[in-house]
Amino acid sequence: MKVTISGGNVGNLSEGDHNTLSAKISTGGPEIDRAFAEFFGKIDDKEKTSPGLKNSAQALRDEVTQLKTETRDQPNGSSFSDKIKSLYDKYGWAADALAKLASAFVK
Repeated sequence: MKVTISGGNVGNLSEGDHNTLSAKISTGGPEIDRAFAEFFGKIDDKEKTSPGLKNSAQALRDEVTQLKTETRDQPNGSSFSDKIKSLYDKYGWAADALAKLASAFVK
């Protein structure tokens, strides 16, 4: 059985005996580099249209840059998910950009 999830949560999955369920994140390559470049571009665009976001936008850039480094050094799907959720909660104005960035990691 193969299950693909895009957004949202999964409750219980069961298919026969000795089940395993795993999720993988991709931590490198051109797709990921492009996703970060697009993310930072979107944040730059939002900042240009809403100058009041300057400090918040820079703080978000700093946190995402740190996340990028941590994810490449020690990939951990649950830790990544927790950090992305924290960023969503903290920077709601950037939810679309964060969602697109997160989707580039999930395989």
